Parts: sequence; structure tokens; C-alpha cells
Amino acid sequence: MLHNASSQLLWQATLWIGFGTLGITGLLLIALFGLKLSKQRKTMREEKFLSLWQPALMACALEDTPPKSLPALRDDEAWLLIKLFVKLQTTLKGDPNQRLKRLGQQLGCANMARKMLKSKHRSEKVFGLITIAYMQEAEDWNLLMPYLNQSSNTLALYASLGLLRIDANKAAPLVVTQLLKRQDVDLLTASSILKPFRKELHEALANHIVEVSQQASSLQNLASTDIRVFEITWLFKVAHALDMHISTGILLPFFHAQQPIDLITGAMRLIKVPDALTALRKLALHSEWQIRNQVCVTLAKMGDASDIPLLTQLMMDSQWWVRYRAAQALIGSPFITRETLKRLIADLPDRYARDMAQQVFAERNFES
Repeated sequence: MLHNASSQLLWQATLWIGFGTLGITGLLLIALFGLKLSKQRKTMREEKFLSLWQPALMACALEDTPPKSLPALRDDEAWLLIKLFVKLQTTLKGDPNQRLKRLGQQLGCANMARKMLKSKHRSEKVFGLITIAYMQEAEDWNLLMPYLNQSSNTLALYASLGLLRIDANKAAPLVVTQLLKRQDVDLLTASSILKPFRKELHEALANHIVEVSQQASSLQNLASTDIRVFEITWLFKVAHALDMHISTGILLPFFHAQQPIDLITGAMRLIKVPDALTALRKLALHSEWQIRNQVCVTLAKMGDASDIPLLTQLMMDSQWWVRYRAAQALIGSPFITRETLKRLIADLPDRYARDMAQQVFAERNFES
């Protein structure tokens, strides 16, 4: 009896579990179907919006006499309009860009963008900041300022873009001292977003480098752990990422052999004119191989015929990377003929130097 009762209870429990599983599965299928249907409706709504608004906006941007009327815009389509506006602003240049901006003013894009900054969704905030940047309305200055200290690189950088577009000369020092000095900034993204304002940022960055340098009691005796070393090294990286030209007068104090390695190599990467090469050549026999290596890299870009003996000597360096960069610089030099180069390499007393030359010849498909 007990056995039969237990079996019946077990069977009933199994049955109910089965029904429950089927019910849950059914609900999940209904939910998935609902999500798919919602996504399809959203896609169809966006496609319909684009089919009406993209031709209208393009006509307004490309024609001196825009259409007399525009499609009706519902409140829930503001996000779609802003996305389309940003897309077209990033692709159009010159007069079409300005016409589109004027249309954005008529449509109230700036107000839409300001509301988007209150969104919980990061993507909407990003598009809001980009739109505000393109609209260039001075009243948004105070709205953008707090974003410079945002932990999000993207939000901070697009806020910087907005400030620079409103008033580049006023914004540049703020962008440098509040954002670009932060060592968590993605320099690749910063370079892409801020390069149009390289000129204004260059002056502010150069001034800040000088200011930080002057805070040191002696530039020739900075300790590698000094906080100013980290800050100046980072600012050098920022200048390099934005392809800025920092004057030789600012860079030369960092070429002292006693300086920390990162300061010296950071300054050398920024050399763009030959007048700094005399100081650089003095570092060719520095005790740190990273510095000797950067000497070779720089001479490969702007050295002259007088550097042939120095590069030949560096091809016999004890460090593989120094030999490699020296060989690249020497073999790629326009100041030495192929025949002279072959004789020079054949006469090298160092087997490792000759092997390195053979490797670089092979990489460049040259006959040794």
C-alpha cells in the first residue's frame, strides 16, 4: 500500500513538473516572439523614418533653395532625427554642412540634444554631445564644462569637441589641463576627435609642458619617480598622438643624459626639424639601449650623410633592437649608394652586424 501511494505521488509530481516545464517553455517562446516582433516593428519604423527624412535633409543640405515643407516629426522620433543629423554632419563639408546646421536650428536639434543628456543611456548622451558640438551655441558652454571630468573618455572627449567648436582659444587650455593630462584618456580616440583643433591645443599643451617643467628645481636632475616626470612624459605622448610640432627650444632641456629614460625618448619622438639633431646625436652612446634605439629611429627619418659613420657604429651595438633600427636607417638612407653600402657592410668586423644587415636586406627584397 505504502509503495503504491509513494509511486502515485511520484508520478503526480513528475507530471506537474512536466506541465510546469512546458508552461515555462511556452512563456519563453511567447516572450521571444514578442521581442522579435517588437524589433521588427522598430526596424520598420526606422526604415520608414529614413525614407522620408534622409532625402529631405540631403535636399536641404545640397540645394540653395531647400524644400518648402518637411515631413511631420513625432516626439518619439527625436532620437532618430538626431542620429541622422549626426551621420550627415560627419560626412558633409563646407556649405552643405552649414546649411544642415541652419536646418538643425530650425528643427530645434539643440533642445533635443540637451534633453538627451539627461538619458540613462550612454549612447544617447554621446549623440547629444555630438549634436551640441555641431550646433556651436554659446549658451551650452556651462552645460558642457562638467563633462570634462567625466570618467567616460567618450563623453569627456565629445564635450571637449563641443567646447572647442564654441570657442577654441578659450577651451584649449581647459581641455589640456582638465582632460588631456589624465593618463586614462584613450589617445587614439582623442586624436580622431580633437585633431581639427590641433593648432589651438598645441599652444596650450606646449605652455603646460613649460609650466610643469618650471616647477622642477632642476630639469637635469629629475628623479624617475618624480610626479612631474610622469606628467611630462604623458604630455609628450599626447603631443605625439595629435601629431603636434613642439618647438626645439621646449624639447632641448629634456635631452640631458641624466634625465629619466621616458623623458628623453618622449622628447626625441617629437623631433620634426633637423635643428635638434645635434643634441640627439650626443645621446647615440647613452648607457640605456632604449635611448640609443630612438636615436636610430629619428635619424632614419631626418638624418643626413654625416650620420653614416654613427649608424655604422650602432649596427654593432650589443642590443638586438638597436642593431635592427640602425640597419634599417643605414640601408634606407638616400645618402649612400648601394655599392658603397655593400662594401661597408662586408667590411664590418662584427658578425652580428653583418647578419642584421642581411636580415634587413631580405625584408626589403634587396640583394645583399
